[in-house]
Amino acid sequence: MRIVIAGASGFIGKHLLESLRHSEHEVIALSRQNKSKDSKDNIIWKECDLFSRKNTQNILKNCDIAFYLVHSMLPSARLSQGNFSDHDLVLADNFARSAKINKIKQIIYLGGIIPEDANLSPHLLSRLETERTLKTSGVPLTSLRAGIILGPNGSSFQMMYRLVKNLPIMLCPNWTKTLSNPIFVDDMIKAMRISIANKKTYDKYFDLGGSTTISYLQMMRKLASKMNKKRLLISLPFIHPLISRLWVSKITGAPKSLVYPLIASLKTHMVPNAFKAFPSEIKWKSFSTALDQTLKETSKLKITPRAFKKNKDKSINKVRSIQRLQTLYRFSAKETADLYFKWLPKFYRPFIKVKRDNDFIYFFSTFFKKPLLVLEHDKSVSSESYQIFFIRECLLSKGIGGGRLCFRNLLNTRYTMAEIHDFIPSLPWYIYKVTQALMHLFTMKKFNSYLLKIEEPVN
Repeated sequence: MRIVIAGASGFIGKHLLESLRHSEHEVIALSRQNKSKDSKDNIIWKECDLFSRKNTQNILKNCDIAFYLVHSMLPSARLSQGNFSDHDLVLADNFARSAKINKIKQIIYLGGIIPEDANLSPHLLSRLETERTLKTSGVPLTSLRAGIILGPNGSSFQMMYRLVKNLPIMLCPNWTKTLSNPIFVDDMIKAMRISIANKKTYDKYFDLGGSTTISYLQMMRKLASKMNKKRLLISLPFIHPLISRLWVSKITGAPKSLVYPLIASLKTHMVPNAFKAFPSEIKWKSFSTALDQTLKETSKLKITPRAFKKNKDKSINKVRSIQRLQTLYRFSAKETADLYFKWLPKFYRPFIKVKRDNDFIYFFSTFFKKPLLVLEHDKSVSSESYQIFFIRECLLSKGIGGGRLCFRNLLNTRYTMAEIHDFIPSLPWYIYKVTQALMHLFTMKKFNSYLLKIEEPVN
């Protein structure tokens, strides 16, 4: 079969690729960067921007099985506005719609264990929203849910490893008592491979975990013992989570955008539901065995995980902004876009004027003759639930790089996403950040308030 892997550059993606190398399948590995030179054997690397619906749709052509291993906790542009859960929703929606159009036979998704009787953290809620969004495609979905995955390049393990390695004394907050069933990465890959075209797994979710139920405090103690490190771990439940997140980020070198959501998700136990166990005879490794095998790979332990690396490419001043508008099932994306273009000049009267001329929309200011912003409506792609406007050259935009404004309805949700992708401002970067960028957030917040105040439905 032809298998496509979204998120092939990540920790799990790399292990899955290695497992499928020399298999009977043709494997398409997706990355935001051009890695075609790394194509080898039956592995073909392709560059793909999953934020682009058109790009995603084209890349999934003639594929049979799709792995979705994407998580957008790290910035995807020099300036990323909006929280990671909104970015995740847009990515999953593009993938789901593209999978449906291309008649993919199965989507296999790796998410997090969802404690159904608990108040979910933003991180776990985002994992569940992503799963539900992929399900709207109508393509058979296999959801594999797991807690911490043990492996030398795993971001969660690396955080724990670096804490134990660098701190002789640790004051451990309450979240370190949370229970989990860590799963060894090789076991995780086995489950993923067994799921391929396995109809017993279609349209179901499974909780996966190792054979050991253990707290994070106990994990660090066992890790210290196996590393021959004498460590004093003192449980102090009254330590504020904000303080613990700060020192975890500082000591491990992991970015705050990664550390904060992960630690916030540790307020509830992440123990697999025995009634949702994976249907196979895999003998899940214990924490001790998985730890021994992970620590053997000393060379990999020294490599900084991809998730820890910051995007240092400042040569392209690209902007991505995704805002969730509460349209409450009342307005389509087309209606929301029309309302926006009518509301904006009224809200900023008399300073802003909006003029529509066929497929073009011009934004004028009373202070300049040339338009501040020029949008071109792409009717060939737009629909009632999805509207796309390309940003052309004008006073505030360089008009290059595929910059676009989109409005989309997410299936089975009461939200409409207002998105800016690949926008390159013409203002100097630091001036843009404290003026136009902040003004956009303010404008979208006020527009959201306006939508909630509309009493009558749109004709």
